[in-house]
Amino acid sequence: MFALLGIFAVPVLVQAQVDGILCTDGEGGFTAKSSMGVRVSIGASRSGGLANRSCEAVLRYGGNTVKVVEDAWQADLDLMDANVGFHHPVAGIQFREREADRQMTYAVYSLDKTLQLLRTVTGGDFFHAADFHLDGLVEIRTGDVAAADGFDGIPLSDFDFAPPVYLRFEAGKLIDVSVEFQPEYDRAIADLKATLDPDALRAFKETDGKLDSIFLLPADKAHSLVTTKIRVLEIAWCYLYSGREAETWNALRDMWPAADFERARSAILETQKRGIRKQVDGVSTSTLPVKIKHLHIYDTQTEFRNSGLAGGASARAAWITDTNPTPIYLHSECAEANCAFKHSAADFLVDLRVDDAGKVLAAKLVDATLKGPEIDMLLKSALSWKFIPAYKNGRPVACKVWQIVSSYR
Repeated sequence: MFALLGIFAVPVLVQAQVDGILCTDGEGGFTAKSSMGVRVSIGASRSGGLANRSCEAVLRYGGNTVKVVEDAWQADLDLMDANVGFHHPVAGIQFREREADRQMTYAVYSLDKTLQLLRTVTGGDFFHAADFHLDGLVEIRTGDVAAADGFDGIPLSDFDFAPPVYLRFEAGKLIDVSVEFQPEYDRAIADLKATLDPDALRAFKETDGKLDSIFLLPADKAHSLVTTKIRVLEIAWCYLYSGREAETWNALRDMWPAADFERARSAILETQKRGIRKQVDGVSTSTLPVKIKHLHIYDTQTEFRNSGLAGGASARAAWITDTNPTPIYLHSECAEANCAFKHSAADFLVDLRVDDAGKVLAAKLVDATLKGPEIDMLLKSALSWKFIPAYKNGRPVACKVWQIVSSYR
């Protein structure tokens, strides 16, 4: 296991979480004050001063307290002090009321003195806001659980993923901008097509599509048919959700039983309508331009190494953040069977690129000579870390930051 210590940020030791969630079943938490003085707290809910086996999310400013959720199985701070399309910094808080719930709720609150609830989105599996294109626009990625769960009687747990959705606030309006992420969907489509067995696909196309009588078949054949159907559905969803309806139906026509095509087409459209899509204020139809103007990545490390910037100290100061990223979630574990560091007391310096939403874009070790599976695992874990973003001239910015990682048992 690794302890994570910030060079520039307040050190945070986070208890064991589930899939990057700050608080699960009363375990774990985080508290910090925003740039505008709002205190944001995620942690165990309390009764009579005693912690419960549940989680709460609370905002406080002066004498004003807002309880976002009081008795949830999971609560998480996805982002804090970021600009996501409103006129002031916000907090993005997600929660799952009960362990059996398949869907999470995402609540966006203003971090000014009003503590106003700006928008709530439901029906996703896990919400992750980031500046994916590093262009100053923050999108929220999630999976459309509300649409996928129970399609044709298939439980959500059988799918590899729920249909991905990318959302963005524009002038306070929630817009589906998934069309701007077609390359991401294309990678998923290619991976899915690579797993399709031609013989299994031919066998599926000879069925009625609904597979109502699948219980009469041998277990291995039934499993093959269901798995193939799921892959075909996931391919169709990737085309549809990325704004390519014509390609959706061409792909479905090639891979679905012909007699059941129209029913499946109508069912897929209906599931999309009842999912997250019904909550948006608009749907973007424009893909991104060929060239994107990327944000400058500011520096927090200049005093620790020689800068290549010309012009002396004043010029270097122009590219150094005013405040540094504050960790929200930092966690990594070694499996006992594959952890070369478990008896080591070594420290490792990780070079991170953190975007203006506080999410890690890239991670590498400062000492590039260190190699091995445990290093790969650490760097992979680092991509799920999240921070309150750095600030420059009163606005959140992307930056470079070094993080000390100390191994311990």
